[in-house]
Amino acid sequence: MSPKIALKLLAGAVALSLAGGALAANTSADANGTIFLNVVDTTQNTSFMFDTGVSVSTFNGDTSTYSHSIASDPNYQAFVAAEGTGDVINYSVVGTTNTADSFGNTPISLITAIADPASTTSGFQANDVATQIGSFLAVIKNPKGGSTFNLASGAPANDWARGGYEGSLEGDIGTVTDNAALNTPLAFYDVASGDNSATRGGATVTLLAHTWNLTSAGLLTYNVSQVPLPAPLVLLLSGLGLMGLLGRRGQRQADLGGALA
Repeated sequence: MSPKIALKLLAGAVALSLAGGALAANTSADANGTIFLNVVDTTQNTSFMFDTGVSVSTFNGDTSTYSHSIASDPNYQAFVAAEGTGDVINYSVVGTTNTADSFGNTPISLITAIADPASTTSGFQANDVATQIGSFLAVIKNPKGGSTFNLASGAPANDWARGGYEGSLEGDIGTVTDNAALNTPLAFYDVASGDNSATRGGATVTLLAHTWNLTSAGLLTYNVSQVPLPAPLVLLLSGLGLMGLLGRRGQRQADLGGALA
């Protein structure tokens, strides 16, 4: 194989490996079908909400990646300005949709958690999780990609934590805390119900591949620290490395032969 052909194959493999990594965004006005970030100052009782604009129904938890800085968002800046020294700040990421997945399970919810939710989650509980998230998203009425800053004196219904939505979700998934401190990665779970009326069974809880993280600098990501290369790309890179090594050896031998002559 000539070096030019090998380089073309390498470029094609890299392009294919990157193509599946983008997170699909949905421009629909349906707030109930999107993933949102919730940040709470538990000391001041203020909160910040950000609608990522990413549709739950198009989200692929195993291959998707996401990165967005909220540092320049006016509502986030107002939230940060209201903080006091030593305040406790927590964040969580959730989303839901009433659209059935490819297996016919409905509804689907996506939640962050610091530990595995209960394996005994029932269809009724899975449905309640979706209801809690959907009701909250309907109340805050965020535009796609929009945000809100809730003061301590604001309506509790607009606050994921103070409105009781978060507490209900945690009860339904087995008292697992759905939030964490800034700079702490949170696992992401898919909660689906195959039978919304079932009080036992009827639900599946799947751990997704990547984790969410919100840094103190305001960078929100859904990614892994190191993405393994596809096997064909690893073999191609190894082959190119071997070709380079053989080429250098051949050049050294030619130079040596010329010097002896």
